[in-house]
This record gives sequence, C-alpha cells and structure tokens, in this order.
Amino acid sequence: MAAHYNTAIVPARPYRARDKAKVEVAVQIATRFIVAKLRNRQFFSLCALNVAIAELVAQLNNRVSRHLGASRRALFDEIERAALKPLPAEPYVFAEWKECRVALDYHVEIEKHYYSVPHQLLREKVWARITARTIEVFHCGKRVAAHVRSSSDRKHTTVREHMPSSHRRYADWTPERLRRSAAEIGRRTSALIATILRERTHPEQGFRACVGILRLAKTYGRERLEAACGRALEIGARSYSSVNSILKNIHHPTDSTLLGDGVRVLIRSMKKITAITGVVGTKLRDRSRSVKLRLLEIARIARAKGPLNHEKLKEGYRKLLSSTSRVVGQAKRFSSEISEGVKRSRGILKQLALKGLRLQLEAMLPLVRQVMRQTRERIFRGNTRAEGKLLSVFEPSTEIIRKGKAGKPNEFGKMVKLQEAENQIVIDYDVYDQRPSDSELLIPAIETHEAKLGRTPRLVAADAGFYSARNEAAAKARGVKRVCIPNRSTKSAERKREQKKRWFRNGQKWRTGCERRISVVKRRHGLDRCRYKGSIGMKRWVGLGVVADNLINIGRAMENQSRQP
Repeated sequence: MAAHYNTAIVPARPYRARDKAKVEVAVQIATRFIVAKLRNRQFFSLCALNVAIAELVAQLNNRVSRHLGASRRALFDEIERAALKPLPAEPYVFAEWKECRVALDYHVEIEKHYYSVPHQLLREKVWARITARTIEVFHCGKRVAAHVRSSSDRKHTTVREHMPSSHRRYADWTPERLRRSAAEIGRRTSALIATILRERTHPEQGFRACVGILRLAKTYGRERLEAACGRALEIGARSYSSVNSILKNIHHPTDSTLLGDGVRVLIRSMKKITAITGVVGTKLRDRSRSVKLRLLEIARIARAKGPLNHEKLKEGYRKLLSSTSRVVGQAKRFSSEISEGVKRSRGILKQLALKGLRLQLEAMLPLVRQVMRQTRERIFRGNTRAEGKLLSVFEPSTEIIRKGKAGKPNEFGKMVKLQEAENQIVIDYDVYDQRPSDSELLIPAIETHEAKLGRTPRLVAADAGFYSARNEAAAKARGVKRVCIPNRSTKSAERKREQKKRWFRNGQKWRTGCERRISVVKRRHGLDRCRYKGSIGMKRWVGLGVVADNLINIGRAMENQSRQP
C-alpha cells in the first residue's frame, strides 16, 4: 500500500510511546476536547454521533494554539497542502499472495478454480497475486499470466496462447471438421464418429474420443482403422480406448491387468442388463472406479525406485482381489436372476439380448476366478506356475512364445509351422494348440511332403532345434539323401567336418531363405496379429495368409517358366 501511494511508513517499536510522542499527544488532546464535551449528551444512532464528532473536530482544527499562535487548519494550508502529491489514478486494492506449483495440465489451483499459465512453466513454482477481481501469476518476478477471477468451483479458465501447439489444434476442432476428417478415412469411421457425437449430451463431450480415434490412423494406417471402426460399431463400442484395444496387440499380461480386464467386462455386461431390465432384483454397484484406483496403486508400487516393497504390493493386491470378488459375486447373482426370470424384458428381441448377456457372464466368470486363483498363488504363496494359468481373459488359449535370443522379448500367441518347398511355395501349415518340441516335427514334415508331392525330398534343412540322432537316422531311412540339420553340441571331429562341407552350408543358406519367407508372410499378410477370435479363427487367419502368399509365388513361378525358351 505504501508503495502504491508513493509514501513511507516508519513503524514505532512496540510499547515505546516516546517513539511517537507527538502522535500520542495529539490523540490525548482530541480525546479530551471531544469526549469531554459529549460526555453528558445522549445519542440514538451512530449517524448522529458522527455528526457531533465532526463538528467538534472542525472546532479543534480551527482553534488557535497558544504556543504556535495559529490554528492547525491554518498551518496545514500554509505548510503541508503545497507539498501533497495527487492520488494515483487507480485506488489501492488489497491483494493476497500464494505460492503455487504448475500442474501437468499447465494450470494452477486458486480458491478451487484452475487458471492457465504458459505450458513452458510445467511443474515450476510460481506466485499468484489474488485480488477481489483479478488473478495475476508471477514467475521469477515477471508476470506471466493475468485472469479475471472466477467464482466457479472446479472449473478451468484457459488462455489459448498458454496451450501447447497440439492442444491448440485440438481446441480448433468442430463437429463438421471431425466428420470431414472421418469421411476421408472411410465410411465406417465416419459412421462411428457421427454416432459418438450424436449420443453425447453435448457434441463437445465427444471431441476427445473422436480426435483420439482419428489420430490412430497415423499409428495403424487408414485401412486398419476403418476395419476397427467397423468392429466397434458391431459390438457397440463408443470410446477411444475400445477402438485402440481392437487395434493393439495383446498387452503384456500381469495379474492386476487381467483382473482389471475381467472386472471391466463383467461390469459392462451388467450395465447392459440393467439398461434392458431396469432396477429389478440385485442392484448394480459400479466398482470400476475403485478397481481402477487399485490398479494405479499397484502400478505405482511396481514402478517405484529402489527395492520392491512386497508388503505394500500384497496389500494392494489384497484390496484388488476383494473388489474383484464382490464384482464376481454380483455377476453370478445377475446370471441366476436372468435364468430365474427375475430380470426379464417383455420384448422378444430384448429377451434374446438378455440371454446373450447371461452367456457372456457365464463364459467370463470362470476365467476371472482362474485369474484370482493364480494371483493368490503368485503373490501370497510365491508359486509362478499355477495350474491352468491364463495370459488373457479374451483369448484364454494364448501361450507364451519365448524366442530364446538376446534382445527378443517374449511374445504371446500360438506357434505356427510353415513347411516350404521349391519356388517359395508353402505346402503345409499348422497352428498348434500346445507348442510341441521342434524335434517332434521333423519326421511328420517329411511324411507330409511325401503325401502332398508323391516323392521323398532330396534335401531336408532345418535349424538346430530339430536335430536328434534318431531324427537324422529316420530321415535317411526314408530315402532323404541330404539331412542338413546342425548339431551345435557335437564334439565329434567327423561331424564338425561334415557340417563344414559345401552342400551342408548351401542347405543352411536355403533354410535361411525359408526363415525369410516367415518374415515376409508376417509383414505382407498380417500374420503378426490375428484379427479373428479363438483357435479356429487363428487357423482361418493363418490359412488365408498362406493361400494369398502361395498365389503370389505360383504366379511368379509361372511367369518365370513362360519366359524360358
């Protein structure tokens, strides 16, 4: 305040009246002159009292002092009035100061409201000057933001210039622009975006989901996004996370994420049942939020630096299992009430939908219970090889595929065998329900070759995993002239010389070309991820890829033959 009015304030010491003797004497004189004259008068309002005091103050100021020979008013007009400065153009405004830290969304919280600052100040400490009408934010003594103060709780006041460029682009989106961008990708993408905007109370509430879905085209391509949007329309998915999960490969399984997946599916099915039947029988209690918080808590504990806190981890899993158990019990009651007719619908189509939802619950419940059992075994008993271990509640038959090579992470899916003949043509393929040993596949592959082509192969080449003395002897007994399978652990000098011969090295080079064929088929025909569900769907997907690749190679072989004289 003193700086605002360009004046100085010199405080006196406490309990030292002599530091301001003239002030104390002036107060004494005013008190005696005014209070003494008013002591016998009676007032019935503060207004009347103030009028009487003002009259006496005027008399006191106009009273001539004996030792100065002039009144206080005359001395003020003669000496002090000329030295007075004009008041500032703006009156002084009382302000509070508060130290804040900029949050990850480049906003600071002041009185339960969020005000933006430049996004470059993320996680920095700033000072906020708070007045009745304005909010000013300072960093290192420099004002970086100014806002009109808002009385709305838990709302945001954002200046567009404070946003990162990516957020400004998001702010420029409109429903028409979203529809145009979706139409450029495809018909099904356009239909999904239109459905999301139409089903929201306000179209702006669907902007985030729509923008996220459209940006998936950069990661997965337009064709895959168009197919995923078609699948989303079929299953009634209306969110970014649902479309993204359709496009993503299976996530690295952990017990917590598997429990979260199971709970999410069960609650989603029970919500659909409640929407059809209304509040009848068991009432749905949505535990999605509490389960999500447990998952985040477990993830934070697992990512914490330093040694893993096993007790906190066990406590987090204990709470997660408790919530999951309650959801499972609720889903079981929903299923039984649909069977008993407690939850039902008058419409035939809705009743059929209820039956389908009950089948979904009955299919998912044993999978979630199995995940709960294997979680208890691993977390509380230390057993990582629980019987019937699941890696995915959506594809229960998924297996761990260990590459056994440095820098090659584990993958999840099924083992596929591709058997190739000349001209890069695949003559046989198989998707194994359970991964067999490589050494068990050699002789059946030779038998398949004989059955398909009517003769025994002259050369058989495979990697070291297929080698065994019994396999080599059996292959030669069937008439194979060259068995080109390396034995890495041999100590025989004769065997080492055999593996260095030209025909053996050439056979291994041909085998390397076959390995390349696997890579080409995966990339060209999408065999890195199956888009169909279940084991039957996976076999169909691999078969379509093999047929498509064979058509290409047969065409090339026929073209090469036609060019020969």
